[in-house]
Parts: sequence; structure tokens; C-alpha cells
Amino acid sequence: MFVRTLIAALALFASLGAHAQSSSTLLGEYRFDASSTQVVDSSGAARDGSYIPPGSVAWSNAAPARPGTTGTCGYATFASAGSAAIPGLPVSTAPGDRTSVSFWMYWDGTDNMMPIGWDRYDLWLYSGAFGFNTGNSDVFGVSSAGLSGAWHHVVAVFNNGDYNENKLYIDGAARTLSQQLSSQFTPNAQVQSTMVIGGWSYNSGYLFSGRIDEVSVYDGELSPAQVAALYTAVRDCTPPAPTEVPVLAPVVLAGLALLVGLGGLFGLRRR
Repeated sequence: MFVRTLIAALALFASLGAHAQSSSTLLGEYRFDASSTQVVDSSGAARDGSYIPPGSVAWSNAAPARPGTTGTCGYATFASAGSAAIPGLPVSTAPGDRTSVSFWMYWDGTDNMMPIGWDRYDLWLYSGAFGFNTGNSDVFGVSSAGLSGAWHHVVAVFNNGDYNENKLYIDGAARTLSQQLSSQFTPNAQVQSTMVIGGWSYNSGYLFSGRIDEVSVYDGELSPAQVAALYTAVRDCTPPAPTEVPVLAPVVLAGLALLVGLGGLFGLRRR
């Protein structure tokens, strides 16, 4: 009896050691709500990023993922010309720890590109597949059929050391992952402090073509309930109301002009 209890306790300890994180913490949020020269962090943590090269990523609010005065508002538009780098993210690099990334993606169907990447650990759209890549011509994920030409919400959970423990949600639903191409190069299955939106930090290749919005990064694994909340999240997109000119303003201005004119006339008479 004692031996069985000891074995069970050791197994529990080993499982906890393999994945010690118990909750998720928001590290940065990038809404792309307005045109800016910086990638603005809306989380309050001031972890702003930059466009590489400057001016290579455009902005629009013409057709957001969720339209309306409560919606997803503006978004970044990528044309395989640049990316957005977010440095200084305090992600955990411990083996077995996880980092979650949530975002909206409108992929234009161009092959061989990365919407999100670290150094050589990324999400890759290649050869009919979409999923996790470790720089070994590999994809652990799903078919990319049906993903182009429309907005889709993606949540990717990156596990340090083995992407077989990763999770992928598309439009709020967990997907069953399988090895689509090649095989994992385990040493590369590691997040870094710099995350790239529209590419990876290893080099300037695989630049994304399409639109990306509402990127948020979390230390830890998001729960299915959190994923569902992010998928349905909307907020007020109404721009600040313009300063209205009072209806009587022209009359007032005409009166002031008359007074000024009369003042000048009286001044001449006094002379």
C-alpha cells in the first residue's frame, strides 16, 4: 500500500514539474486600432513594438473581423513587405512552460508565410498545412483548406521543448493536431523574449500577406473559456466626436467684425 501511494505521489510530482504554470497572465496586447508608427501595447505594460522596416505595414478599418460600432475596429495590413517586432516580453523559457498567442488573421492565400513567430518556433502556412514549425520544414497542425480569404480567430499555445504538447484553436474551437510535414527539431521548440507579428525573428523571410488584428500574448496556457471569450470580444469603435461649431457662431463672428469696424471708424473720427 505504501509503495503504491509513493508511486502515485511521484507521478503527480513529475506531472507538476513538467508543467508548473497554473494560470495565464497577459503580457502584451496589440489592437492596431489606429494608424501609428509604433506597435502600441494596450495592456498597460508599455511593451510597445516597432515595424520592420518602418512604414512597411499599413493600417485600415474598412472591413474588420467583427464590424460595427462595437467590433474589432482597425487592423494591420501586411503585404509581404515587413513585420512587427515586439521585444522584451517576459515569457517563461522553462522546459514544459507554455505561452499563448491570440489573434485575428485574414490570410490572402499566398503560400509559405508566418503570421506569428519567435526565433525558429512559429506558426507556418505552407504547402496546404497550417500549424507549428521548428525551422525543419515541418508543420504540426491542420490542413489550411478554408482559411484563406476570410477572417479567422486563432489561439496558439506554444509548449517549450515539445510541440506535440501544443494546442491550436481556430474560431474558438480546439483542433486535433497531427504531423503534416517533416518532423520537429526539438531544440528550436522554444519561445524567446522577442515575438514577431507577420514573420519570425530568425530572419526577414516568410513575411505574411493579409491582415492581422487583436494580437495578445499570455504567459501560460489559456483555458477553453478564455479562448471563447477572446473569440467573441468586441468593444466601442466609435471615433471621438468632432468639435461642433455652434449654429450662432457665424452671427457672433459677424457681430465682432462689425464692432471692430466701428471701433476703427470711431478712432478715425477722434483724430
